[in-house]
Amino acid sequence: MDKYILYTVLVFFAWMIATFICARYWHVDINRPSRSKVYCGSTICILTAIAAAQMSFYKEQVQMELSQEKYKRILNILNDNSDSNEKKERNDYHIKRTELMYDVTEIETNTYANAITNTLVNIVTIIGACIGGALLSLAIIERFDYRQVQLSKKDAYNKAFKRDS
Repeated sequence: MDKYILYTVLVFFAWMIATFICARYWHVDINRPSRSKVYCGSTICILTAIAAAQMSFYKEQVQMELSQEKYKRILNILNDNSDSNEKKERNDYHIKRTELMYDVTEIETNTYANAITNTLVNIVTIIGACIGGALLSLAIIERFDYRQVQLSKKDAYNKAFKRDS
């Protein structure tokens, strides 16, 4: 569980640093600023998807490790060949106890893992989508504004020379 929390927090901070670097220090081409913003926004969106998937993967990995641990404990109990009824009853008791302990641990882990993962994945997804989407939409709006300015210049030019002729 400690390893899971460490990995999840590391992925979250790595995503924050990468997003900050992309948003702050991305090279903006003077000739094509909207294209640079599209690339930056797309990169942030891709980083967001990778970070969210990685955090969910770590949660599933912890749950698989718990399941394998339960399986090993039950196998160790079952490998104890017993002929007497007392040993069989003791083995049944240990199996039930192991299953109960596993169920309690699984419920606690699922609760904590889901809370941590859902919170961080939602933060990453919302902030990443906002930043990446804002850059993408800003680039698209700039592109349309640039075309509108070009069209209005062309219209003004045509009107000016049509009046003269």
